Amino acid sequence: MQSATACAAGHCPVPQRTNPGEGRGEGPAVRLREGAMRVLFLAPTRYVATMTFACEAIFDLAARGHHVDVLVSSECHPPFDLAAPRVVIERFPDSLTSPLRGLFAGLRAAAERRFRAQRYDLLVGLSQAGVIIAHRLAARHGLPYVYFNDEIWFGDGRAPGVKRLYGRMIKWLECRANRGAAFTVTQDPLRGRHLADVNRIPIETMRFLPNSPRGPAFRQPSTFLHEHLRLPAAARIVLWCGRIAFGDGADELATSALRWPSDLFLVFHFPAYSWISAPRRRRIMEIHGQGQVRVTDLQLGFQELDPLFRSAFVGIVFYEGKTLNTRLIGHSSGKLNSFLRAGVPCIVNDYEGLRWVQEGGAGIAVGGAEGVLDAVQRIAAGYDAFSRAALELFERELSFSRKFAAIAEEMERRAGGP
Repeated sequence: MQSATACAAGHCPVPQRTNPGEGRGEGPAVRLREGAMRVLFLAPTRYVATMTFACEAIFDLAARGHHVDVLVSSECHPPFDLAAPRVVIERFPDSLTSPLRGLFAGLRAAAERRFRAQRYDLLVGLSQAGVIIAHRLAARHGLPYVYFNDEIWFGDGRAPGVKRLYGRMIKWLECRANRGAAFTVTQDPLRGRHLADVNRIPIETMRFLPNSPRGPAFRQPSTFLHEHLRLPAAARIVLWCGRIAFGDGADELATSALRWPSDLFLVFHFPAYSWISAPRRRRIMEIHGQGQVRVTDLQLGFQELDPLFRSAFVGIVFYEGKTLNTRLIGHSSGKLNSFLRAGVPCIVNDYEGLRWVQEGGAGIAVGGAEGVLDAVQRIAAGYDAFSRAALELFERELSFSRKFAAIAEEMERRAGGP
């Protein structure tokens, strides 16, 4: 999954440790209600706080009365630091310079400490490192585990030397661990079919959960960005959230927007932790205020992100097309899902994994930045219809709440819970 989405703009709930002693595995075990399960969620991915589907799953399980312990990296960006009842966070020491010493060794040691202090009913492994460690723990302790997949990994076949060997080794371990999982959660059937093929697992073991925030879709425009950027209330904002990557069309779009109509503004929002090179960040920041282009790196908490998306007249959802993960982004795009939930029509790449937006009447697929202004004008001409289609598409295909209910029930059955 691409962390550089609006999801990657940091919009998922991230609980924090509610009992400092317990979070280190030192405090007394919390007494569970009858029938509740205790889940150990292994979430070593450093951008876990941007992975909406995983964070919402943690909150939903806790809301159902289950207790969820979550192991996260000390190098999380953005920080994993919001609170929720029945959720305990432990941060294990991580090393950005050594993945073997960091994500794997640190996670494994932290998990073993948790097992010395607590009894668990179910393990959840997030991403490659999470499912690999879950597989080892499950074999040792006789527990079922679930794989929450975020990206389709290929083993870094094009990487040089040692990195290629390391990537292949980790891919082999992931495939072995995936085959032992009770089931695998990914974002949509298209990605699921490719993941099943790459990891050589039965498609019947796939469960689909869009990378969306909880709650229903509704249209309620906001002036949040207008006020922050001091734009006229009548200004129409075309919003780009999250990562800017080479080949995604951001530079070309910014250049074209310098000559847009006076009531139409292109706004880039990327917080400080976004994965953008320093020269690229400077180049984008330098165009702030020129023509119709505005840039903000405003740091927003989870509760503040919904108004950000609702400030938009149209959302831009562009990805570079070099990898299968981006071409098949589908329901894993957090920013796309958040725009549609707000009833904001979107302009997307003409990729296999994004054409469903146009097919559903919720936006327009274009070949590149040169098609954006025309697409905005077409959307403006039939805005109400596009907006209604966005809301309907979210409720039909992207509702986290509807999709997760069956997954949570299956997790309970696997763990012997209610």
